[in-house]
Amino acid sequence: MKTIFLFLILATASFSQIDKKKEVKTIPKIVEAKKTLELKTKAPKIIDSKVKVNINDIKKVVIKSESELKLNDTIVTITKKSIASAPIEEKNLSYDVGFRLLNSCNTSKIKKFTEFELTGSLLKKIRLSYISAICVNNNEEYGKFIRLELAEVLTNENILTNIYRFKIEYDRKLLKKEMRIYINNQGLVSVIK
Repeated sequence: MKTIFLFLILATASFSQIDKKKEVKTIPKIVEAKKTLELKTKAPKIIDSKVKVNINDIKKVVIKSESELKLNDTIVTITKKSIASAPIEEKNLSYDVGFRLLNSCNTSKIKKFTEFELTGSLLKKIRLSYISAICVNNNEEYGKFIRLELAEVLTNENILTNIYRFKIEYDRKLLKKEMRIYINNQGLVSVIK
């Protein structure tokens, strides 16, 4: 570790002799390199499950919380259903919610979602600012929204949720995009991905 760090200092010294403006740019790189070397040499940390973990330390973390260990050991069972066997009300609801959300990017108008369509947590999340951020990103990257087509229906048997996977067609056909709408056992949309 010392030899690598000395090499970095020598490299910085040679840059500073060539051009003093580059010295300011190279010093933060040395600090970053030193931090990454230290991260790789540290022993695994034992932390509480409520503490936020740096993404670089994920492989070294030992979780103490038993509930998280049980959650990680759970086997998720997802089965594929035929599109015809899925409930018509759920298919219509998932299509309607997805279409209204994506079509609002074209028209700049959106029909409000109700508590009979979305769960409370999702209703709080989907605000005008959230939708406009999605629209700006989609319009720049993919172009105008054209249509939505139901591709498949999946069922998560652990949490009793139906997952409706839609193919999205945009003006620019560079990438294939999809939308997944999760409908819980109460018939409400709980997640939109």
